[in-house]
Amino acid sequence: MRAGAATGLVALTLFDIAAASPAGAQEPAELFAGPYIGTHAGYQTGGGTFSSAPYTIMSFGDRITLPARSENFNSTSAFAGLHGGINFAIGSMMIAGVEGDWSYLGNKAEAASSGTVISQFDGITWVHRNNSVLETNWQGTLRGRLGFVTGSTLFYATGGVAFLDVDWSDVASSGPVSSPLRNQLKQSRSETLVGSAVGAGIETAVTPSFVIGGQYLYEDFGTFGSLPQGSVAGQAGKIGNLDVHKVRLGISYKFNWPMP
Repeated sequence: MRAGAATGLVALTLFDIAAASPAGAQEPAELFAGPYIGTHAGYQTGGGTFSSAPYTIMSFGDRITLPARSENFNSTSAFAGLHGGINFAIGSMMIAGVEGDWSYLGNKAEAASSGTVISQFDGITWVHRNNSVLETNWQGTLRGRLGFVTGSTLFYATGGVAFLDVDWSDVASSGPVSSPLRNQLKQSRSETLVGSAVGAGIETAVTPSFVIGGQYLYEDFGTFGSLPQGSVAGQAGKIGNLDVHKVRLGISYKFNWPMP
């Protein structure tokens, strides 16, 4: 699901919840109003596609043109982290606020390919093997929230900016069939990517100070580009369609906050 479609679905869901809830809900929105901090844990799935145009490796005076690459990264892992934010009551049944979170992922995904190619220098058949590793270290978001309160339960939609710290590395091995690992080219790149986040959640105030809840987030980081490829200047690959789906459960402590 792309971010635009997810945003529309969340908005429709929130509208349906509001329309179905009794207008005379007794529990005020102030039950969730104020600053809070908390901890969370959950599970994430994600991935991307590494691709490149045909590229060249120079080896012992030989010039080997390797075919274009297209390899998929698929990652799944548990995560845990911290979050905090502040909510403001809008009338008696609506909440608007802002929340930030940080999560440790520590996840590693691998993508590999192999094949053969004919040397342009002497016509000998060469074997090539590629192994890419994508590590996602930590991840965070900064989001707005808009929700509807019924009883002691808050239903909300959320959206904002997302951050993902990634390390990419690649080992390309090639050589004649008689010595397939004669040439190795190791390349890497690290970056903190910025993308978008959209999702929805539900929270319940179990006491005036403690809130428990669950949340789903879809985070889209687009393309991680200009990844070095081959041994000739200017050749590069990219990881496209890089996204993350996260489901988490959490508990928050809400600070006492005098309301007007």
